Amino acid sequence: MSTPINLSISGNTKYLCVVRDTLKNFLECHRVPDSLAGMLVLCVDEACSNVIKYSYEGNCDEPIELSFHYCNGLFTAEIQDYGKQCDSKKIKPRS
Repeated sequence: MSTPINLSISGNTKYLCVVRDTLKNFLECHRVPDSLAGMLVLCVDEACSNVIKYSYEGNCDEPIELSFHYCNGLFTAEIQDYGKQCDSKKIKPRS
């Protein structure tokens, strides 16, 4: 069982490189293939960008907390923010 990596950054796009580099190194340590690792890094980067853009409504000093875990071939990323929540009633599925 692997130990999770916990990371906290300010909600500013200039710190997303820290998230990308940390996650890339974490996945390399677990021998995740480069092509898959690249897609996972892109997904987490996009999720954090969306937090900054929509939840925090732009760059700010509010934290984004991340946790990465890899166990038995399963990768999990948890992302926590403290910005405004979306109205789930306004979310419509893509057709």
